[in-house]
Amino acid sequence: MLREVLPFYYETKLAQNKSALRQRAGANRIHWWALIRERTWQWKRIPKIVTKYFGERGSFAYDGIGKFVILQGFAWLWKSNIMDVVDFYESELPFAYVAVLNSSLFELLLDTACPRVQGGQFDLSPRFISGIRLPNLADDMRYPGEIIRELVNHGRSLSDGKKIDYSQLTELTARVYGIDQPTIAELGLA
Repeated sequence: MLREVLPFYYETKLAQNKSALRQRAGANRIHWWALIRERTWQWKRIPKIVTKYFGERGSFAYDGIGKFVILQGFAWLWKSNIMDVVDFYESELPFAYVAVLNSSLFELLLDTACPRVQGGQFDLSPRFISGIRLPNLADDMRYPGEIIRELVNHGRSLSDGKKIDYSQLTELTARVYGIDQPTIAELGLA
């Protein structure tokens, strides 16, 4: 019992606030003192793309073995009818998405959908970011293998902390979004 393990903390901090802590939305009836509500989907280790709560280009990473628990951020999980979840995570597509998500073009899309917080970063909450269309890179009829391979290479390099050619990443991302070179220049991304 918590009271036995942490008697001083329990008496000076928790016991006097028990009523308020129990009334919180989603509070656990047994562990009413817990700081966060459990996210049961995280009990099982699953691969996921992760991001901070507030971020920008460079805030997206791939957790390929499900090692990390998301506390102050978000997990992006694969949802599609074209490719099942197992096939997606056994492929290299998550690295291609890491590249797209960390591109200056995607940051421009974030700027259209997500409010900025005081530090200048974007609020990456699902309610804002869900309106941004991501290309379905699993659709090999639409996206040639060469583009996917190059995106994967950029995503792997980003994941390994290596420097990449961001202008090349911008061009690749523009291609999967169907944006031509003059438009890239017009957007100030060239």
